[in-house]
Amino acid sequence: MMFHKWFPEPGRDSPAAKPPAGQDRQASSRTALVQAAQKGDLTAVMELVRTGMDLKQRDERGGTALHYATCGHYPAAEFLLTSGADTEATDDDGLTPLHVAFLRHDRNMMELLVKHGADIHKPLPDGRTIAEVVRDWQK
Repeated sequence: MMFHKWFPEPGRDSPAAKPPAGQDRQASSRTALVQAAQKGDLTAVMELVRTGMDLKQRDERGGTALHYATCGHYPAAEFLLTSGADTEATDDDGLTPLHVAFLRHDRNMMELLVKHGADIHKPLPDGRTIAEVVRDWQK
């Protein structure tokens, strides 16, 4: 069964994608900031941002710290957003943090992202908007 990277298959990790030319990627799999956001470690996220960690850094799959924080880590996500994290950054699959929250059915995270400027009209990789997907689900 195939799982998306934001919904990893139990016990397995998705294969790493090659970074597109010109994107700021780390040689290692995940930066300290991405790791802290993935764990929801607000103290570490705050310290790393305050010491100048670049919010635009991406992991090998194109995910930013905000992408990972949107996986249920509200305090970390809110801190990243108030610190200037890009709500429109896309991962290698073309997903923004708002798309990740939507795919995870996390209404509260979606509201937080929209409050901080996330574009609700930005299409998903298949070309449909979130509203179009919801309409399709209701059919």
